[in-house]
Parts: sequence; C-alpha cells; structure tokens
Amino acid sequence: MILYIVLFIISLLPPFILYFFKPLYLKAIVQDLRLLRILHYIILVIIGGALFAKKTLFALPNSIIFFQFPLFFISLFYAAIFTIVTNNISDIVIDKISNPNRPLIQLTIPQGQYLQIGLFCFGIAILISFATSILMGFTILFIVTLYFIYSCKPFRFKKYLFISKLLIAINSLLVTVAGFMLAGGNWRNFPAFWIFYIIVPFSLASHFIDLKDVKGDAVDGIKTLPVVLGENKAKLLISVFTFLAYLLPVYYLNVFWMYPIALLGSIFHIWLLHKKPFNEKYIFLFYTLSLIILTTLIYNYTN
Repeated sequence: MILYIVLFIISLLPPFILYFFKPLYLKAIVQDLRLLRILHYIILVIIGGALFAKKTLFALPNSIIFFQFPLFFISLFYAAIFTIVTNNISDIVIDKISNPNRPLIQLTIPQGQYLQIGLFCFGIAILISFATSILMGFTILFIVTLYFIYSCKPFRFKKYLFISKLLIAINSLLVTVAGFMLAGGNWRNFPAFWIFYIIVPFSLASHFIDLKDVKGDAVDGIKTLPVVLGENKAKLLISVFTFLAYLLPVYYLNVFWMYPIALLGSIFHIWLLHKKPFNEKYIFLFYTLSLIILTTLIYNYTN
C-alpha cells in the first residue's frame, strides 16, 4: 500500500517541476499530447481485463483495481510523452508541412531540452511500471521500444507501408494481453479471435491516422496507404476494414440486437472518413466511443 502511494506521488512530480520552473514548456507539451490516442491504449487494457475477469472484474483484489490498473495507465501516459517527443524530433520535416503547431516547429522548446524532458518521462514510466509489477514494466519497455523503431533512425519502420501499422497493432495487442494478465489470466489462454481482430481489421482500419499527413509524408519518403494509393483509394480500403472492425466483434460475441447499431456506427465512421474537410479529431472521438461500447459488450457477453 505504501509503495503504491509513493509511486502516485512520484507520478505528480514532473508536471509540478515544469510548472514552477518552465511553465511554457509544460503548456507546449500538454497542448501537443495526443490524449485520444493515449485513451486508445487505456481502453485496450480495460478490454483485456474484461476478457478475463468477465463479470467478476470488480471482485479483483483492491490492490489491482485501485492501484495497479491506475499506475499502469499513468505509466502508459508517461511512455506516450517519450514516444511523442522522439517522434516529433524525427518528424521535423513532416511537421513543417503537416503539423506546424508542434513545439519544435514553433521553437517553443529547444530540441536538447525537449529530449531531456522525454527521457525523464521515460524514466518515470519505467520506474512506476517495474516497481508495480514485472509484467507492467516489460509491457511498457516493449511498447516504447517498438514505437522507437517505428519512428526513429536508423530503423524508422514507419516508412514501410504495412510494417508500420503492424508495429502499432502489436503494441495494441501487448497492452490488451497485459490487461488480461493483470486481471489474473494466463497469456496462453488469451482468445485467438481477439489476436486476429487486433492484428488485422482493427489495425488496418487505423490507417486513417495517416490521412492528415499525406503531403508531409510524401516529402519525407514515408510510404503510408494514402501516399501509395492516393487519398481516395486509401479511404475506400480503410472503409472496408472499418466496416469489418465494427461488425466482426458483434458476430463473435453473438449479440444479435447490436447488429443494426454496429452497422450504423460503421456507416457514420466511414462518412467521417470521407467528409470534407477531413478532421481526424472527430473520427478519434467516435472511435473512442465505439471502443467504450465494445468494452461493455465484452464485459457482459463474454462467456
């Protein structure tokens, strides 16, 4: 109990330090957070827990519900800041075209100090996660490593069409399995359907995140689906996988009454994809709502 309280206190230190010594840095970092993308991973952890614990989720020991899960979320948050920092440093060429409001483009934070902040957040993420459990620690370490080889030189696998989203899919699977194990499950018993779902339709539908960066990606040689196929053809292919991503879980869970809702949800999501001007934020908001509904279905209808 005392350890968990100490870890929560440690998690509050970075924003307080920045607030008192570099408030403009804190403001820039907060404004550049991809909160909905971080929420994506948090919800997947909860889905993993629901897949194992089912309706007994809240019968888990208090230390897991009230401390370990929240500390995992905090670790994911700090790990995300590190990946955002390293990604922004690697994407300066792209961001000058597609994301001119980011800190390095606005010259809000010098690059050296920006990297130091990222490394400090990485250290906090590793400290909190490993101090809480070995499972959480290695999950955070693997996620950060995969994002690093995704974004940064000499690897920069984001340049390669399907490899880039495969790495993101593996990270999504890692946090889901971690939630499953944190709730008491064995990774060997993780359902095969959800492995397929996360790796294939779920990850392929996520190509929509590349639609706003087409011009910058093309200049920097990043071969995303919109760059290779063109925006219109890419949107059609993403639409197919979006449709599957909405309907397959309902089929697997055999929740007949959800078919019309899932169908309408997929149509609305696809409409947002094709709506002009394209706005990623609205897609992420609706996608997040859909994930919350999926979590509820899994919790109530997993046998």
